[in-house]
Amino acid sequence: MNRSSVFRSAVAACVCLLILNALPACSSLPEPAQILTNRAAGENMPQTTLPAGVTAATQPATVPATDAPAQTGPAAETSTNAPAQKNAADFSNPGIIIGVEYASPGMAAKYSELGITGVKPYPSDFKWGVMQSGQCAKINFDALDQFVAEYQNAGFRDIMLPLHPACGWANVNSVTNFTPKPKFTGHFEKWVSAVVERYDLDGNADMAGLRYPVNLVEIGVEFSSFEPEPAADYIKMLERAYKAAHAASKTVKILHSAFLAGSAFITDPGPGEYEAAFAAADKRIMYHSLADIRQVLDRPDIFDIVNFHALCYPGEIEQTVRWLKYEMGLRHYNKPVAVSDTSVNPFLGYGSALKTEGDAGQLAILSPPAKEEDRERLKAYFLSLINGDEAAIAWVHTFCATDMVKKIFLSAHAGVLAINTAFMEEFAPSKSMLFGAAAGNSIWSGITLTSVKPFSNQRMIEEVRPAFYAIGQAASRLKNCTSIVKVDSGDENVLIYRLIGNGGFVYVAWYEPDILILPGDSIPGKNVAFTGLGEKAVIEEMIGTQGQMQPARSVLPAQNGSVTVRLTYVPQYIMPG
Repeated sequence: MNRSSVFRSAVAACVCLLILNALPACSSLPEPAQILTNRAAGENMPQTTLPAGVTAATQPATVPATDAPAQTGPAAETSTNAPAQKNAADFSNPGIIIGVEYASPGMAAKYSELGITGVKPYPSDFKWGVMQSGQCAKINFDALDQFVAEYQNAGFRDIMLPLHPACGWANVNSVTNFTPKPKFTGHFEKWVSAVVERYDLDGNADMAGLRYPVNLVEIGVEFSSFEPEPAADYIKMLERAYKAAHAASKTVKILHSAFLAGSAFITDPGPGEYEAAFAAADKRIMYHSLADIRQVLDRPDIFDIVNFHALCYPGEIEQTVRWLKYEMGLRHYNKPVAVSDTSVNPFLGYGSALKTEGDAGQLAILSPPAKEEDRERLKAYFLSLINGDEAAIAWVHTFCATDMVKKIFLSAHAGVLAINTAFMEEFAPSKSMLFGAAAGNSIWSGITLTSVKPFSNQRMIEEVRPAFYAIGQAASRLKNCTSIVKVDSGDENVLIYRLIGNGGFVYVAWYEPDILILPGDSIPGKNVAFTGLGEKAVIEEMIGTQGQMQPARSVLPAQNGSVTVRLTYVPQYIMPG
């Protein structure tokens, strides 16, 4: 496949997928969500409550404070057992698979330095129509074999393989309905079966040199305009794919096409409010309705993992997991949940950032904490990025790192099976004035800067961004973690998680402001007292500066086991010294 066409597909995905959902600021759940931690059996492990160790200042500070914060009393904690990163492609062990997307050839060796096990390729690379050019043609595994071999040899055990059903010669309609025509349903089933069989490591018709089974298989790209057919048609296709996949492999786990529902959570709805919230969601995002989504959820017999995309504000993750567990509870089942795609909070999307006036349907959709009164500021900010302002670019690269780190820890606490962090590279033309920053911050969110080797699909990594090392830092903190505890400090804007493992603990914490912060703004924050740290504490900063490979650390003496730390929107790690 011509690489430029792949990039055009990626741009379309950025414009329509990654720009997206307006979501409220992160807040504590009214009650602890039931966290799924036994991946294979779908059973919940016992939850525990640990002694509180954090108290918060009563007022946020907008400048570094000199006074010690007031103690607010014991903090409530909710815990999730065993959120540690998985290290094998089996589903008998609890944990979170941390991955990266979208992967291309030539990048595996560098990304293996992160110490994570998950990876996801471009869905368009392995469309049905790309792998099988006609009804009489053989399925061409060459490109997929090369991809699997490169990434598995680099240590990526958990490849998430998206099977895109787009196929010009076989689809009902190549634009509006990607399901197979009745006369080609057998061809579709054979394609799914052949792919699953080749990479299941069962000793039968496996790829030569296969090291691990490819167990995570998505059917479809996203349950939005990227899966445009009626829900009933998609469900029939999913059923065929599920049966074909499971006939080929005993270990495969099927993910349905990912739900895209973030904009429905702008008011933080709960049970009894979901219907109205989904109905009010912007239809530019909510291509499929809540009724369509519920048709899929009504069929737990044809998927193994519940799947969604988290393309905007980090708080979307806990809101979506809470809603999905509610929906599953109504249907009396409990399945693992995966975040198969992410994006940084774009601040705005589905329209030019440079257009600030006009009909609401013509303007970009704002993503909290951005508000209507921020449009002119956002225009100036994105113009500075488009024009190559070095300070603005450095700022957005740090912001992208913070956003991905937050999504990792929110997912781990929510009991998510897998999350793919984004994006491994950027598409340079989307940074032009003509594009108008229509995908917001996601345009500048490449974890690495790449170039393409002439006459090949091979990538060369030219520059490593702060998000690369920040993701690796977060993954290392979760690697030996046996439980993760959310500490309620009494302030919904203060997010604190206690990571417990190997006989010790580490806090990861940040302050999530309700206002939009842009380059040059004063940084709001809050003083928080962390207790139970012994005689001294180590404060480890998130890696967030270009060229920085190791975190900055400081050691502070504790007073009666307590250390005061000023939290901002950039996560920090606090641990006993």
